[in-house]
Amino acid sequence: MIRFSFALAGTPTIAASTTFPDSVHPATNVLLPLRPHLRAYSANLSAQRLTLDLGAATSLAVIGLGHVNFATATIQGNATDAWGAPTYSQAITIGRSPNTRYQHNHRPTVAVPFNLRHVSLSIPNQATTDGAAVFRVGYLFAAGVIVSPPRNIQAAPDEENEEARADTETADGRRVQRLVFDDPTWHVIARRLAETEAEIAAWREIDRQWSGATGQAALVMMDDAFPEETWIMRQVSISKWQHKPFWSESEMELREVTAG
Repeated sequence: MIRFSFALAGTPTIAASTTFPDSVHPATNVLLPLRPHLRAYSANLSAQRLTLDLGAATSLAVIGLGHVNFATATIQGNATDAWGAPTYSQAITIGRSPNTRYQHNHRPTVAVPFNLRHVSLSIPNQATTDGAAVFRVGYLFAAGVIVSPPRNIQAAPDEENEEARADTETADGRRVQRLVFDDPTWHVIARRLAETEAEIAAWREIDRQWSGATGQAALVMMDDAFPEETWIMRQVSISKWQHKPFWSESEMELREVTAG
């Protein structure tokens, strides 16, 4: 079953316990999940911490972590920015999907229950997965409740390169070659069904929440059996509902957010 979790209203800030000091790649980059290639860098590979202040106690259903270069970490939560004995603590192993086509996904941490003000990523000393001398974090996405649609979608994702492009040209302006600089993005056109007015209303409520979410972004979990197959996605378009004798049908188009 596909599930959605929408970006929290409001703006988290970076808390004082954060140890990511890089001024060129600052910790505030993790607050830009719609630009996940703008990573935050640590100073070295000693134990590091990156903490978000959500401003008030906040109920979280899922925490998404993406575009990182380390294999293990711990997600923690506490009422204050103090981490000697946090209220919530869960060690995670960050793994990509066993399907190597899924390029941008890391396992989210489902945080149940979580109603705390601070959420922190604790990274122990370890070798990086890319050989870099610093830890890198693209986003720490704190999302709200998990929303389940009334029925699963019928979808076959495809992979496209279309966010960041440049053309090489001759001196007189004739295009020679189009170059694509970003990673492939996932693109989904999903057929969705409803049998009753209540199911149509539930789908419309999801559309309403998606349109009103910060940056119109959602954490999209494609399959319960593979929680690592998770994207931050925008809903690009939705079609009208076609009411037929037994089913009502509509299409939704989703596109992964990767450019930055």
